[in-house]
Amino acid sequence: MDANELIARYATGERDFRGAALKGVNLAHENLKEINLRQANLTGANLSYTNLEGVNLREAVLTEASLISAQMELANLIGADLTAADLTNATLKEAGVRGANLTKALLKGSDLENANLNEAILDKALLQQANLSESSLNRCHFVDADLS
Repeated sequence: MDANELIARYATGERDFRGAALKGVNLAHENLKEINLRQANLTGANLSYTNLEGVNLREAVLTEASLISAQMELANLIGADLTAADLTNATLKEAGVRGANLTKALLKGSDLENANLNEAILDKALLQQANLSESSLNRCHFVDADLS
């Protein structure tokens, strides 16, 4: 599936795109609020400045995806693979990120207030100026992470 097909189907009211193959798609600046992309492959996708509020990305693959300034409040990212993803200035307030792999992810300036990051892997992640207030961080891995 390409970006145009997904956007057209979303515009008709379809929201369930579980397991979709969307590797490298450009969905920047789109409104995809409450879309279901559970277990989708979004490797290298561009989702920057996209409205992803309430999105289901549980167990999705977002390796090296660009999510710069994405709006992801209340997103479900449980078990997602965000290895080397760029989430600079992304908003993830109250997001479920439990067990997600954020190794080498860029989270500079991201808002993770009240997010559930229990058991997430943030090894070598860059979290400068990230807001982690009230976030749940039980059993997180922060090996060589930058929290300055």
